[in-house]
Amino acid sequence: MKWIHSALDLDRVIYIETRISLTVLREMFKEMGLREEERKITKAIRTSDRRKAQQSGDVGQWIEGAFNFAAFEITTGYGYNYGRPLWILAALIPIFAVPYAVAISGRTRGQGGIWVVWPADPAMRSRASQESTRLTVGAMPGGSARANAVHRVAWVVGFSLYFSIVSAFHIGWKELNTGSWIARLQTDEYTFRAIGWVRSIAGIQSLLSMFLLVMWILTWLGRPFD
Repeated sequence: MKWIHSALDLDRVIYIETRISLTVLREMFKEMGLREEERKITKAIRTSDRRKAQQSGDVGQWIEGAFNFAAFEITTGYGYNYGRPLWILAALIPIFAVPYAVAISGRTRGQGGIWVVWPADPAMRSRASQESTRLTVGAMPGGSARANAVHRVAWVVGFSLYFSIVSAFHIGWKELNTGSWIARLQTDEYTFRAIGWVRSIAGIQSLLSMFLLVMWILTWLGRPFD
């Protein structure tokens, strides 16, 4: 049995009747300290479980299998691809930035948008006459009328990506909030507030990011699918 760890495509092995043989094999890899091979067998077991559930003809098991596929198989490969959640999180940042850019461009005026909220203390804000500013092209330095098209596009893309990053990492508990840590990189003291449909999208992004970060930590440090 010492040579089996060098076999190819261990993560694609399937069982027909029972998972006992694969479970024994996984325990053997665990005792030998072969973490990667152990992860591969875990993926093989869970993938076989999911396929059997969806082929059973039971609606409840099919829904459970579909959920496991979307939540765990795609994101982490049941722990084998433990770094994938971070790549997915990073890929979602520019994707979510697209609707934020639409909101910042001002084409959805009155339906949803992003506001820059300045501190109540005038000494802590760069715009002493305002406590909040809607983030639109017209609010950019110099005004949109005098800014060239490239400058406007770069401004919109930059702020939409930044808001997407802040929304993705708006995760934490009390003072342990990664979003607030990122905001400390700003040269001015202000916070973002989304309203309308932009707020809903930002909330969805935060929830997805939290789930992906939790899955990354669990699969990297532990064995949640054993």
